Amino acid sequence: PGKQAGEVTSGAAKETGLSPKTPVMIGMGDTQSGYIGSGIISPGDAGIVAGSFWLPSVISSEPLIDLSKRIRTNCHAIENLWILESCSFYTGLAIRWFRDAFCQEETLKARKLGKDPYELMDEMAERVAPGSHGMQVILSNIGNNSHWIHASPAFLNFNVLDPRSYNKATFYRALLENTSYQSLGEFNNIVEVCGSWPKEIVFSGGGSNSPLLAQILADTLDIPVKVPLVHESTALGAAIMSACGIGIYDSVAAACKKAVHF
Repeated sequence: PGKQAGEVTSGAAKETGLSPKTPVMIGMGDTQSGYIGSGIISPGDAGIVAGSFWLPSVISSEPLIDLSKRIRTNCHAIENLWILESCSFYTGLAIRWFRDAFCQEETLKARKLGKDPYELMDEMAERVAPGSHGMQVILSNIGNNSHWIHASPAFLNFNVLDPRSYNKATFYRALLENTSYQSLGEFNNIVEVCGSWPKEIVFSGGGSNSPLLAQILADTLDIPVKVPLVHESTALGAAIMSACGIGIYDSVAAACKKAVHF
């Protein structure tokens, strides 16, 4: 990854408007790119790329294998580094589903105010006590690559006789809290393989736009959570590798030091 494969062809140049001399670089996986774009490039570094699915991971200097097949071991885009990766299904998708299905009012109000609907949804969820009055959400099982079966999505432990406590805000906060419970389970599996708990987490991707979600994650994992200034770390990672490939930077580490900030 990050090495030049060739140049834009004349045919592609006509279709795209790019110069036919534009270098074409060898790409990489989205998770690898996301971690480079958030500075997760050293052994022991840990992070979550929070997109449609969440990918809790820890970087290792050796290809450790989980014999129980709960996590997968992938090559990083940097030589001699590996990613111990798990996967939380539906986490980001479920948050978007809740917005589209139940938060039309917040979406319309946000449009008038020039805000993101999620900002108003977070304000709503912040008024609910941590723990969501005992409500739980089921979306997916934690990592199990040999027999991965998920329950039907469900909201549990809400009281239809208490609408003051159990309402739209409660359901949404419970959904946010579930993402962190899921991540905790995934990291527990990873730590059993790598042997040590991360000192901090770098949280990037679309989910990292929510300060509330980052705080819930920090409270649940009981470690600091850092959010990069560029939330779309996957796009930044691709730019970093391309910059290294054409010689702007001598190394990925040097490029990350220049481009990744918190």
